[in-house]
Amino acid sequence: MSDIPRTVDEITPEWLTKVLRDSGAVREACIESIEVSNVGDSAGVAGLVSRFELSYNVAEPDAPTTIITKQAVADDEKRALGARMNHIEVQFYRQLAASSGLRAPRSYYSDGEEESGYIVH
Repeated sequence: MSDIPRTVDEITPEWLTKVLRDSGAVREACIESIEVSNVGDSAGVAGLVSRFELSYNVAEPDAPTTIITKQAVADDEKRALGARMNHIEVQFYRQLAASSGLRAPRSYYSDGEEESGYIVH
């Protein structure tokens, strides 16, 4: 089992700082605070989409100030329905998005637990 955040509340400034550093998006800056809002009215079968407004301790010209995340829904039945599709989407972002020639958002992180159906990207 991986250590992915299963809920929006589990995406902490520390976790997100590590993700952005590992992806090369930030070098020295640390996220001090996050303001979260849902995108859309509610969670569908495919997942919960959230917007994160980021504040850093120091300015870095290329550091993202807003990111969008997608996570699996908490409801076991809905998550099970979307699990295979979500797993395929994680694999797309991890292995194909950058080189596919398709228009896709920049992915700083994409991971999932195939058995439980939890994902985040």
